Amino acid sequence: MKASKRSSIYVPAPTNRDLSDLERYGDIKYLSDKPLHRHAIDSMESLFSERLRDSEPGDYILVSALSIMSMVAAIVFYDMHGRVNLILHDHGDRYVDRSFSSVSRG
Repeated sequence: MKASKRSSIYVPAPTNRDLSDLERYGDIKYLSDKPLHRHAIDSMESLFSERLRDSEPGDYILVSALSIMSMVAAIVFYDMHGRVNLILHDHGDRYVDRSFSSVSRG
């Protein structure tokens, strides 16, 4: 019997928040080692495409850092997998997950 792979949680950039609650979702991987300039969308897309290359459809994007970084990460992930799984900050140090997929993708 094949062991199931743990999901990955892709974090756009390091954050000061406590991410220990995310361990229940999977392994944390950073898309960038620092916040990127909010106007550097092409650079973000290129970097995130490379870092998400080995992602799986069941992995997650943490909505954090600059909102544009989270948006670009979600778009790249959606383009690769036809769906996006987000983890959102709830309250305190808790997180919730939400998924989106389009049936009209073509």
